[in-house]
Parts: sequence; structure tokens; C-alpha cells
Amino acid sequence: MDRRPSKVTRLQEPRSGDRRPPKRYVSAAIRRRRAAVGLAAVVMVGLAVTGIADLARPAPKPVRVRIGSATKPAAKGGDVTPKRPVSTTVPPSPVTTVSAPPKPGRYGVGQLALSYVEPGRYVTYPRAPGGPVTVPRTLAVEVLYPVGSRVRPKSGFPLIVFGPGYDETPTAYTPLLRSWASAGFVVAAPTFPLTASTTPGGPLNEADLVNQPADEQFLITKMIAASSTPGNALQGLVNPSAVGVAGQSDGGNTALGIGYVSAFRDPRVKAVAVLSGASYPFEDYGGWFPAGSPPLLAVQGTADSVNPPGYTNSYFSDAPQPKYLLCLEGAGHLQPYTTVNAYQQITTAVTTDFFDRWLYGGAGSLTKMLSAGTVPGLSTFSTQCLPAPAAG
Repeated sequence: MDRRPSKVTRLQEPRSGDRRPPKRYVSAAIRRRRAAVGLAAVVMVGLAVTGIADLARPAPKPVRVRIGSATKPAAKGGDVTPKRPVSTTVPPSPVTTVSAPPKPGRYGVGQLALSYVEPGRYVTYPRAPGGPVTVPRTLAVEVLYPVGSRVRPKSGFPLIVFGPGYDETPTAYTPLLRSWASAGFVVAAPTFPLTASTTPGGPLNEADLVNQPADEQFLITKMIAASSTPGNALQGLVNPSAVGVAGQSDGGNTALGIGYVSAFRDPRVKAVAVLSGASYPFEDYGGWFPAGSPPLLAVQGTADSVNPPGYTNSYFSDAPQPKYLLCLEGAGHLQPYTTVNAYQQITTAVTTDFFDRWLYGGAGSLTKMLSAGTVPGLSTFSTQCLPAPAAG
């Protein structure tokens, strides 16, 4: 069934300290939902967790997955262009079981800076030093990986590909990414060519967001290939059957595309974490949430004015189980992910337990996740996140 999110219309919103365009999109359904919420003065549900029945379900045996490029009709022949300008940032998959997961934080962290050129794909920088230039599409990638004396899993470590938000690079998320690596995950974080703060000469072009799922698919392939190449620094580190994706803001939109939209979906992805993301521009494409869609974790700040709670509620309500929605009470757009504070610590623990469950098959990980995310006055799991009351 195609449970495509509703179309969106423009809405002017105040900025909140994040370096993003002020114009945003919000669906008509979301506006109606907000109005209803305001009239009813709904109290947040304390712990109405969807997918909680999964706690008692044992993890299945490992499943072999074909490693190779998934067919994506919208991406054939190179990059594609959204149908309109961008101005915003089903059965469950089987659990991949490997050897017992390590305790979080017990590994040291190694780091590599890599660069990959994508064959047959190009990007134009209109204001590059020296004038406009069209060059092969290239990904600069930060890779963080577990190191130390502990025994590594036989099949390698699970891989998490992380997409940064608009006007950001992976560096902004270093504490979160290092925490994942120290917990036993290989983390690969690309700098997207046209939406990063390092885009040569500017301006940033959010219309390129529709091309970013193909970037991540390419990166998954390169990481798996590196792990299987003798003498490579990553040799033996990546388990090709345990791949997850995550992203914040526009990087979260990208994760939704590669995880849940048929035209962009990569079947190697076994778990998706979306941190303050939205469905745009992928609601223009059919085939949302096809059979075999992976488990979803959505994280949303209730005081986020850049990506308001309604954006997350919209796609989350359509997603199949297992799915989990963490509401960060009073949190904004970037602070839970880029600043070391109570929100960031909660987000780190919850996302680590989520990936531990769905990439390692960790027994008890969901119980730990629900506990880590239930902090009175700071965070709760729910079926929807309600906007924080306006100040004053």
C-alpha cells in the first residue's frame, strides 16, 4: 500500500538560531491537527509506545541480503530534480543477529577521512572560486570505527550511515557519532555536495536533497567493498547484513527517502533513525512504506520551530510497525544532537539501544531504550509529539 504523506504548502516561520531558510512547508493535515490540539488542550501521553509488543518477540536467525545497487527509477540517468523548489530541511524487516553486542562505550574510536567520486554523477558549483564549474559528484566522508583489544564480532560491526542537516557537516555531530562508534558501530558520515556549509562559493541548494539518497546508497556500497578488500584500513570491520541509516533535519529527510520510498529505497537498510526530519521532497514520489520497510525511530523536539512536531507526526502516523517516537520536551532543532547536554545524552542512549536491537539483535535493548527515553520533564515516548506552549 502507498501511504504517501500529504502534500505541503508554504508557511512562514520564525528562525530559531539555526542557519536555515526561513520559509518552510507544512501540510494542511498538520495544520488541522494543530488546531484540534489547541482546542482540546491535549495532555501528552506518558508512554503509549507503538511497537512495544515487539519486546517479547525473539530475534530471527541471520538473513542473507544481496549486496549491490538497488533499482531506483527516479535516479536513473544521473541526478534528478524535484518537481517543485525545496524549502525545508507493512511488515517489519527481519532482525540481523550477529555475535553478542558489546557494552556501549567500551571501544576506543578510530577515525578516517575518505573521499569517494560517484561514477556518472556530476554537480555544478555556480559561484566556485574562478567561476562556475561542473565536476564529478564527490563525497567527503568521516568514518569512525571501534578499536581496542576487545574481540570484534565475527561478521564485522554494524554500519550506520549518518546524514547531516542543511548547512552542516558531520563535525557538528561528533559527540553523537563517536558514542555510536564506541558502542560497537562503524559510522560513515558524508558531507553532501550542495547542502553543506563547505559548499564551494555557495549558495547552498536544498533542491539537491532529492539526490542525497543515491549518495548514501553509493556510500553503503563503498564501505562494504572496503571491508572486503585485503589491506584496506576498514578490512573486516563492516557487517554487510547489518546496515542502518540516520540523519538530522535534511539528513533525516534523506534517511526517510532511502529507508521508505520505493524509488529510492535500499533493501540493505535494516533500521532508520530520523532526528527532527520531514518527508519533503519525497512525498512527490509514490510507494511510501512498501512491504519489508525497516523499523523506525523518530526523535522530535517539541519546541523545534524549524522542523515543527507536526512534520514528524505526519510521516510517523503513516509508518508501519515497529516504530518508536521520542518526544524531547522543550527541545529545539539542533541542541539535542550537536550540543552535549541532557537532551543529547538521552538521544545518544535511545539511538544506541535502537540500533543495538535492530542491527545486533540485542536482547533487552528495547527495554533499555524505553527506560532511557522516559525522563520526567525532558523526554517521553508517544504516538505523537505536541508543540510546546508558546512563551509568554
